[in-house]
Amino acid sequence: MEENSEPYEQDWFFGYLQIGGFNTTNLRGVVLEKQVEQKAHTLADLLEKLPITDTMFQKEVGNSELTLHEAARQNRLFVVDYAMMEGAVSDKLNGQQRYLASPIALFYWNPTPPKGYPTETGALQPIAIQLGQKHDPEDTPIFTPTDAANANDANGLKWKIAKYIVNVMCAIQHESVAHLGDCHLIVEPVVVAARRQLSDSHPILELLIPHFRFTININDDAIHSLIVPGGTVATNVGPSIESTLGLVAKAHEAWRWDENNPDIAGPQHASVNYAQYPLMSFAPSVSGTIYKEPPSRSTELNTPDDCVAWYPPLDVALYTSSFKYLLSSVQYDRLGQYTTNVRYPYFKDKRVHPCVEKFQERLSLAEIEIRKRNEKRPMPYPFQLPSQVPNSISI
Repeated sequence: MEENSEPYEQDWFFGYLQIGGFNTTNLRGVVLEKQVEQKAHTLADLLEKLPITDTMFQKEVGNSELTLHEAARQNRLFVVDYAMMEGAVSDKLNGQQRYLASPIALFYWNPTPPKGYPTETGALQPIAIQLGQKHDPEDTPIFTPTDAANANDANGLKWKIAKYIVNVMCAIQHESVAHLGDCHLIVEPVVVAARRQLSDSHPILELLIPHFRFTININDDAIHSLIVPGGTVATNVGPSIESTLGLVAKAHEAWRWDENNPDIAGPQHASVNYAQYPLMSFAPSVSGTIYKEPPSRSTELNTPDDCVAWYPPLDVALYTSSFKYLLSSVQYDRLGQYTTNVRYPYFKDKRVHPCVEKFQERLSLAEIEIRKRNEKRPMPYPFQLPSQVPNSISI
C-alpha cells in the first residue's frame, strides 16, 4: 500500500479496527488444541476452510522460518469468521441489487510490524481474506496484501475491496447483533422484569433505575421506525429485514448470562454506539451494504475508480452518515453520576453515599489511565472513557 494512501486504505488500520474499532466482538484466537468451551478456532479447522500455506504466510510476515503452526503456538494468530452471514439474503433498494458475503480474515500479531505501521511495539497485521466459507480458486480465492496466493491482484485493488467487504459484514453484525441484539434487546426484558417484580422502594430497583433510563422509549422507537420494512435499517444495512432479524434471533439463543458482564446497559452500549459516526460513516471504509458481488480471481480491477461499484450510492451514503451522526451525538448523563445537583443526592440512604463516592473515584482513575494509554495508541479509543459513557441505553 502506498505510503500516501488514506488511513482507511492501509493494512494497519484494518487490523486496528479489530481491536480498537466500532465492533471488537468478533476477533478470535487460533489455537492448536481447543479447550472446553473456548471460543477460539483450531488451526486445523481454520485451514480446512481457508487453505493458506506456510509459504503464503511467510511472504506476508516477511519471515521465511515462521510457520502457521508456530505462530498459533505463540498465540499470535487471530481470525474473524463471518459464518453467521452464510445463508442470509439481501434485497434490492431503489431497484439496485445488493450483495452479501461470509468472509474469513486471518491476522498475525506481529511484534515487529512492517514499514508503514504507526507503532513499533507490535500490531495486528492482516494476512489473508477469503470472501466465502468454502475455498474455490476461482470464485472464492485467497486475497493477501502482496497477492501471495496468486489471486490475479497485482495492483492490490481486490485486497482493498476484500477488506471493505469484511468491514461491511462487521458493520452488519454490529448493527444487528452487537448493538441491537446484545444491548438493546438484552436489557429490555430486565427492565420489564425489574419493574414488575420489585417494589418502588426496593434498593435493587433504586440502584438499577438510572441504568434503565429511556431504554424502553428508544426500543419502542426502533420497533416503529428502524427495524421495519423500508425503514432505516432496511435502507442502510444490506440483508433483508427477515435475515437481519434471523441473525438477531440466532445470536439471542446463544447468548449466556454467565459469559457476559452486567454492563449488558452503559459501557458495552457506549462502545458500539458512540463509535458509529467516527468509524462507520465514511462509506469507502465502512458501510452496511455492498452493491456488487464479491470479486473472483478473474475479476479485472485496473484503477481505484473501479472500486466505486462496490460502494453505496451517494444518497444512501449520506443517509447513513447523517443517521450515525445522530446516534453518536446524544449523551444524557455520565456513568456513576446519578444526579445533576450534588446538594440533592439520588440515593436517599446516606449509607450508600460512600459507596457512590468510591465508585466515582475509581471511574476518575480509569479516565486518567485511558487517556494516558490513548497517547501511545495509533489512534485514541475514547468510547470507554467514563466521562463519555452514559448510565443507560438512552439513544
